[in-house]
Amino acid sequence: MTRPVESEPDVARNVTIEMDEGFLADLRKVFDVETDEEAVREAAMRLAMYVRRQEFIDDIKSGEIDLQYDVRNGRARPTPPAWTAVPDGGGPHRVEVLGP
Repeated sequence: MTRPVESEPDVARNVTIEMDEGFLADLRKVFDVETDEEAVREAAMRLAMYVRRQEFIDDIKSGEIDLQYDVRNGRARPTPPAWTAVPDGGGPHRVEVLGP
């Protein structure tokens, strides 16, 4: 996923929002902060980090990011060993050799 390049430097902005006092109290308690401003800032930062993490995971799943690619030599990593862990009825996994 291509993200737009920001042309403005990081700037602090003041935003006025109306929120339920009970909700703000919950945010202060969850994030262990003392002010409404700190609580809202923390919630916004955590949401932004969550969204970015989800986008990263989606990029990996779609194949846009290849975790097997080694940037040091421009090649994919060597293939893994010829074995795999196979689920065995919900208990511990057994190892199954693939090939001769």
